[in-house]
Amino acid sequence: MAYQLSVATRNNEIANMTHNRGPLVSGSSVDNRARKPLRPSAMEWPLGQDAYHFPCNIIRRDALKCKARTGKNMRDRVIRDEIHRDVLVPAHHARIIDTHEFQRLRNIQQLSTCEFVFPSATHTRFAHSLGAYFLAGELTSSIQEVQPGLLSDSDAELVQIGALLHDIGHPPY
Repeated sequence: MAYQLSVATRNNEIANMTHNRGPLVSGSSVDNRARKPLRPSAMEWPLGQDAYHFPCNIIRRDALKCKARTGKNMRDRVIRDEIHRDVLVPAHHARIIDTHEFQRLRNIQQLSTCEFVFPSATHTRFAHSLGAYFLAGELTSSIQEVQPGLLSDSDAELVQIGALLHDIGHPPY
């Protein structure tokens, strides 16, 4: 009994200490359910407040919680980017962003070990992929305006999703 109590106390202490550091690694000694975010889940906020703020780390939601919010419950999101400003993400694209595989990109540096030489060079593959997603949307919109009928809406969506997922298979560096 005392051992279980001390483990639970330690888990709560670690959860309180690491709430700003992003998701804990799966299989770690700390139970992810013990973590308490400082603010409500971004999925529960109305559009306009429902946003990711990066490059800072936000505690990610488990993919299972995301699957529970489908249909009318899923909302479009606004992702606030330092370069591209507000990026509107439809709900069905937000489901891709909420997967564990995509959230893993938050922990992979775009510039590898450059941050050891240039401390402010902290660009992640997560932020890079979201920027590529936005630019792919701008590109397809421009093509559809200049050459109507050349690119269908479904093809434009595939280009955006391809840009979003282009870094998904990268190893840690």
